[in-house]
Amino acid sequence: NGGILDLQATRSVETENITSNGGNVRVRGDAVAVGAIDSSRPAGTGGAIDLTAGVGGVTAGSLNASGAIGGNISVNSSAGISALDVNSSATLGNGGIVSLNAIGNIQLGFINPQGGSEGTGGNVDITTTGLFRSNSVFNDISGNNSSISTLGGTGAGAIVIRHGGGSDRPFVVG
Repeated sequence: NGGILDLQATRSVETENITSNGGNVRVRGDAVAVGAIDSSRPAGTGGAIDLTAGVGGVTAGSLNASGAIGGNISVNSSAGISALDVNSSATLGNGGIVSLNAIGNIQLGFINPQGGSEGTGGNVDITTTGLFRSNSVFNDISGNNSSISTLGGTGAGAIVIRHGGGSDRPFVVG
């Protein structure tokens, strides 16, 4: 059983890869730069991942809170967010909630909060005053290549994307 890893600083925080085996991971600082974070727990609940930058941006490797039940992933930035793949999927129960909130642009790989055979997919809530871009795909449970999929065995989660693209930068899907 994983514990809680809580890193807080009055300035910037930089780390290498973090593995917590189902424990919660929270990193807070003026700016946050972390490697991959793996709080997955295949036979249990993935640990929650919470990254918050108070002044600068968040840069992260892959964020993995998957498990039999997916853990929640929250990334908040007073600037932009740049990360690799985000995975809060479940093999049995509900997928975890993914929440991304930034003043600047958000760019990452894929977002996978799919639910397991007996659960629903987790909700995805993305808010940015800049632009949002998902640059990678995965094969979801329906067999489709997806950048974001909230499917689950008993139902799907919601996907909400709010961005500041305006009329000269329309929202493009596909």
